[in-house]
Amino acid sequence: MANEINETKSNLPNLPKVKFMGREIEYKNARAVILPTPFASTELSDNTIFGPSQIMLNWNMEDYDLELNYSPCTAGIYPLPEVLYEGEKGLNAIYNNTKKIILDEKFPVVLGGDHAISIATAKAAKEAIEMLSKQKEEIENELSVLIIDAHTDLKEEYKGKRNFNLSVTKRILEMGIDVHLLGTRSIGSEEIDEAEKLDAYCRITTPKELNDFIKGLKGNVYISIDMDAFDPSLIPSVNMPEPYGLSWQEVIDPLKKIGEKRNIIGCDITEYSPIQGFNTPSVICAQLAYKIIGIKFKNQAEEENWENCYEEGKTI
Repeated sequence: MANEINETKSNLPNLPKVKFMGREIEYKNARAVILPTPFASTELSDNTIFGPSQIMLNWNMEDYDLELNYSPCTAGIYPLPEVLYEGEKGLNAIYNNTKKIILDEKFPVVLGGDHAISIATAKAAKEAIEMLSKQKEEIENELSVLIIDAHTDLKEEYKGKRNFNLSVTKRILEMGIDVHLLGTRSIGSEEIDEAEKLDAYCRITTPKELNDFIKGLKGNVYISIDMDAFDPSLIPSVNMPEPYGLSWQEVIDPLKKIGEKRNIIGCDITEYSPIQGFNTPSVICAQLAYKIIGIKFKNQAEEENWENCYEEGKTI
């Protein structure tokens, strides 16, 4: 049926050894997998298809994270090749590829593209966790999706299209997934009644608010980030900027705490719309992705005394 995301076979290619951040890595040895998804659901977000390539082009940060006291790259990061995703078939492919990554017990970092990709990635996360929980008793089957976004994204359709970047929250709720919002400060009048039922924060300002927010999250959390959640002074390169946005630390501090208390199973970073000759936002997007990988794996690496998976012959 049109506008539905259905399971088909993943189209991930045969994956060779690649060099990333100065290190050689194989897919089987990686704990984190970068999935570029140049996808636009409407003509209003066409320019976001250039986001993934610009983020990867500017992925040139130092490997050591001073704030985390950890080198996230030692977890093993495998970048998948970029292919263009178009229409409903494109969303199906994003869904299947994300689901395969999670079922392979790896951490997907999905780079959009517009926010509609999260309809596919959230469904993939839900179904993959349900399958893994049946295979392993220690894995919980409950999932929350944390959407960090300036907008509520509760619209029904656009020109007859149900899966588009301003319907993300609505479509995910329809899947029966627990949804929480952060950074929200713009809403359509037709969305107010439904938005009032949600756990939504413009920003988290006190330790108590943060603790209460985390208490509402299920054991597994998927993070979906629309870059317009940030203040335009930090990230101007988005299609729908909104003033009074979040600072870097207003995003990172809650994510660090969530990483300590919950199992983050994947993330996506969406709606970056590159401006020619202005690369700073793409660098920040790359740093955000790298930071989330660090948040995910730092404690686990220390507890399990991981060996660097880039060392010759080391396989997870």
